[in-house]
This record gives sequence, structure tokens and C-alpha cells, in this order.
Amino acid sequence: MAVVIAGLLMVPVLYAVSPNNPLVEAAAEWTASWAGIGLGILGVSTYVNGSILASEDFAVNVVAECLALAPIMIYSGAVIASPATFRAKIWGIAAGALVLMSVNMVRIVSLFWIGAGYPEYLDFAHLLVWQSGIYLLAIVLWLYWHGRVFSGTDTRLLLFAIRAAALVFAASVVWMPFASQYNRVLIKLVSPFIGGGTTVRAAGPSFIFETPSLGAPLSIDGLTLHWGFILLTALVAAAVGLSLTARIRWLAATVGLMATAHILGVASLSYGLAWLSWAASPEYAADLTVSLFAGFWSLFPFVVGGVWAWRYWLPRSSARQA
Repeated sequence: MAVVIAGLLMVPVLYAVSPNNPLVEAAAEWTASWAGIGLGILGVSTYVNGSILASEDFAVNVVAECLALAPIMIYSGAVIASPATFRAKIWGIAAGALVLMSVNMVRIVSLFWIGAGYPEYLDFAHLLVWQSGIYLLAIVLWLYWHGRVFSGTDTRLLLFAIRAAALVFAASVVWMPFASQYNRVLIKLVSPFIGGGTTVRAAGPSFIFETPSLGAPLSIDGLTLHWGFILLTALVAAAVGLSLTARIRWLAATVGLMATAHILGVASLSYGLAWLSWAASPEYAADLTVSLFAGFWSLFPFVVGGVWAWRYWLPRSSARQA
């Protein structure tokens, strides 16, 4: 439990210190360089300047959230906390981290290609499909490692992974037309809990936060909140061996949980931004507040989905197979 909690706490700390962390900056530059090589193999001409990856028509800045560090850290913490041998933990962490980093490189290359050629689909791919997919992969990798080590591998895990990946994409497509309407409903629900001096309004799929201490409004893409919906919905809907009644019950619970979390999250962010009026450096405080908010949203859906799969779905699936 101590290892898992430490791993969870390290994620928001990582995001909070990432702008000035030399290790994170070095990893970002390394990732940008290799992504440039990958794009070159595909025939896309790019140049790299630090963590900036650019072509004539498009550019991205590889930041901490682009490195898959959060899913690697949480996956590694779960492996370390398991009652397995030291050797099994070492190969589990090494193999899982390698897979996650490799897939994350594919993610960056594909997003650059989409952004350069089809910019209208970039937010959809970046904030819904890939954001959900990388955390889904971490959950599946941990389930696979756990099954291999403890000789309880469910042969239907591959089917589960394929179904979940397909549902991540399908749920993202279905969700896009409703994202803006959902944001407007969410703002109405959260309005009574907004921090003093802060106003929140919807602008398409984005949330606009305004507070006197910020000066300029702060825009946060609402899709960064919605990917948790996509991830948890895909996990429950793809789970092999659940009865229809149980699946519907868990899907309803997922909707209720995530809607509640969205209300609390937006309200908490508004209070954090209201706190800026007392901060010595509002700009730094704003960066810290948003980084902690990003860390929370990297943790919450992943932890809820992982715990559900481990504690509820995996034992029942294994028992049915036995």
C-alpha cells in the first residue's frame, strides 16, 4: 500500500515540477528526437529544437504529459506492490515500461501526422482516443503480468483488450457530438460551487475560467476531462463474462461517478484559481494549479478503472474459466 500510494502521489508532483525538472526536460528532448526520426522514416520532413518537433506546417512541444510517465509510474507501483518475486517484478517493470514507451512513441508520431495533415481530428485523437488508449494499455499490461506471474492468466484477456480498444475509438466517435452540450450542462450543475471571484463558461468543447488574478482567461479543453468517461465505459463494456444486468449496473455507476468527479474537479479548479489573488507570483501559482489538476485527472480514471478490473472483473473472469 505504501508503494502504491507513493506512486500515486508522485504523479501530481511530477507534473508540478516538470517545467523546471532537468530529467523530464531531457526525456522530452529525447522523445522529440526519436519521434522526428520516426516521422522521417515515414517521409515527413521535420526538425527538432529541444523538445519542439516541427515541420513547415505544424509544430508540437513535447511536455511531461506526452511522455507516458504517469501510466509507467502507476503500473510500476502496482507491480512492485504485488507479492511476486524480485525477478518477476524486475522483468515486469522493464517489459511494461518498454511497451508503454514504444506505444507512446507511436502515439506522438501519429498525432504529429494527424495534426499536420488533418488538424480537425487532432483533439479527437489526442484527448480522447490516445489519452484513453495509453491508460487502457497500462491496465491490460498489469492484468497480463499478474496473470503470468500467478498462473491465473485468462485466455480471454486478448479478446478483452481488442474489444476495449475498439470501444475506446467507437465511444470517442459517439461522444464528440455531445461534448459541448455536456459541458454546458456541467457548468450549470457546478455553478453553485464555483469559487469566489471566478467565473466559468463553455466555449465549444472548452471551459473558460476567468478570475481577476489571472488577467487573461484560462482555457482548458473539456476533452481532457471526458477521456476518463471513455476509458471507464470501454473497460466495463468490453469486460468478458459479465451478465447484461451487471454490465448495465456498472455502466450506470460509471456515468454517475464521472459526472460527480467532473463537478468536484471543475469546482476545485475554480477555488484553486481564486487562490491566485493571495499568491506572490500568480503566474507560477496558475501553472502549479493547472499541473496539479492535470495530475489528478491522470490518476483518477486510471485508478478507478484499474481497481475495478483487478478487484471485480478479473476474479470473476478467472473463476468462470477455472
